[in-house]
Amino acid sequence: MDFDDREKTPATITEYLSSAKESLRVLVWTWRFLESPEQVKWLRRMFSYMSANILTQMTIPFTISLIFRGLAEKSREYVAVGIAVTFALMAIQKLFHFKQATYRELILGYLQGTLDDYITRMMFEKSLGQHAEHSGTLNVGNIDKGRWKLLDLQGLLLFEGFQVLSTLLVAYILIWVVSPVSGLAISLSFVVYITWTLFLNHKVVLECTNIDKRFRVLNRRRLDRWSKVERVKTSGMSTRELREMSVEFADNLKDDRRFWLWFIKHNAFRDTATMLAFMTVISYGTWQVWQGHMNIGNLYPIFMWTSTIVSSVWQIGRIEHMINWNMPAVKAKIEALSIPPEATDAEGCVEILQDAPIAIEFQDVSYTYPEHGPTLDSTDEEENPHALQRVSFAVDAGQKVAIIGQSGAGKSTLARLLLRSMDPSNGKILVNGIDMRQVNSASWIRTLGYIPQQAQIFDGSIRYNLTYALSDEEKQKMGDPEIWSLMRDLQIDFGKRLTNGIYTEVGTNGIKLSGGQAQRLIIGAAAIKRPRMMLIDEATSSLDSTTERLVQAGLQKLLSGNVTAVVIAHRLSTVRHLCDKFVVLRSSDELTNGDTQVEAVASSFEELYGISRTFKMLADDQGIVV
Repeated sequence: MDFDDREKTPATITEYLSSAKESLRVLVWTWRFLESPEQVKWLRRMFSYMSANILTQMTIPFTISLIFRGLAEKSREYVAVGIAVTFALMAIQKLFHFKQATYRELILGYLQGTLDDYITRMMFEKSLGQHAEHSGTLNVGNIDKGRWKLLDLQGLLLFEGFQVLSTLLVAYILIWVVSPVSGLAISLSFVVYITWTLFLNHKVVLECTNIDKRFRVLNRRRLDRWSKVERVKTSGMSTRELREMSVEFADNLKDDRRFWLWFIKHNAFRDTATMLAFMTVISYGTWQVWQGHMNIGNLYPIFMWTSTIVSSVWQIGRIEHMINWNMPAVKAKIEALSIPPEATDAEGCVEILQDAPIAIEFQDVSYTYPEHGPTLDSTDEEENPHALQRVSFAVDAGQKVAIIGQSGAGKSTLARLLLRSMDPSNGKILVNGIDMRQVNSASWIRTLGYIPQQAQIFDGSIRYNLTYALSDEEKQKMGDPEIWSLMRDLQIDFGKRLTNGIYTEVGTNGIKLSGGQAQRLIIGAAAIKRPRMMLIDEATSSLDSTTERLVQAGLQKLLSGNVTAVVIAHRLSTVRHLCDKFVVLRSSDELTNGDTQVEAVASSFEELYGISRTFKMLADDQGIVV
């Protein structure tokens, strides 16, 4: 879901003004949250130079008026002073502008760096369970959209907004000093312009929000078809897709064009009213000069200051529209990042030594998914809110335990609990006799090696992906010969794809690797940590039989020695000779209150076949000979 799709469109002017007020409050909150002493220091300096720049700029029309006055009165002194002072002020203004631009650049970089650090920290502190549970709001694409819009709005308000308001204020004061009647005329035009602007901007939000949603839906479809062009072409749907998207675009464009033609017409009325006010001021000034009540030189500053006021008011209307148009994405980004982190470290938590043997015990563990239900990308097991119920079993140090069960039995939930993506709703998970809630998360992750079902490959070299989880010191100690030796031991063979050895780039999402090669690369990345505990979420479920045998060989090498392992089994053939203990979970749908989800625990397939109905059904379905 797109962030903007969740925002309620203000239906009345009152709601629109309330929304604008809320938008400003959000921006003030964001600024206060991100500000730092150094940033405030640079801002003060920038605003000082900006103010000096504006005052100098607004004074120049007055000094130029001296030139006109000198020409009218044939006074060399006025002309000379006017030229000299104008030249000096222009030079000073350029200096102020240079200093303002310098600090502006420093602040822009600091703002982006501070915001990026904040977003990254907030994203990383959320548990994996929260990323799964709130996948609609903690969506990378939408968070990035809100990030860019917030940067744009901060720049718009801090630099353009402050300068426009300050310029408007100075010009407005000066016009009142020189000609109070002109100031009154400008004030009346303010009221008309601002009222008309609020009306038009409200109509933009009211009408264009839905149109913009439709364009975003079309754009998502277009990008989806571009990225899945193989399926489009092999389905023979190229012509149909092009036709349907063209028709949809034409329909959207028709409504979009209808509104904007209406907007242009009413905008012309608004600009006409502003132009009439402008001409009123100029005409009044001309009449004053004609009557001898004003010096002719004053016409120029009146003209320039009035033009500045008109331009500034137009820019304020544009800024107000930009704030309200972009704010939904910013609000939703803040909402998403403000979700309190779960599964946090307790005070005085215990460190797990990296070389210590690991023993795991589940004690009556249950987990219930949140009441709001599954997300769009939930797995089948998440359709039942009771994903696990009263699960108890032990994994001794060095033991390899397979978790077996049908789809929806809670196997992946169990894996997430071991990763501490979330904490159990009831019961405890013990690590070496210590409640996992009392274990330092960073030390646990250092001890743990994790192989997911779908390999996550970064854009970079093979070496980069293999050593990603190592510290900088460990990476420096890890020489190329040692990496080659590890790859040979785990049968990680990339054949002719290794055009530059282990420094070969694998492309975005490992696109240059086959599925089996990507999976073996992830196995290598887990092995290179030398973990004492392995969690494997069926690393071979999507591989062909030949590649599966190679990956299994790599896993057996990885799990040799005193390495504790929990393997989530989808293919029974994968774990038959890999594990020495098997835990079968029945579906939570079959349970009544108080039942345990563990159906059977055994040390061999032969034993399980006789005591577990679930295992017998799975073995028969997969053709396992017992």
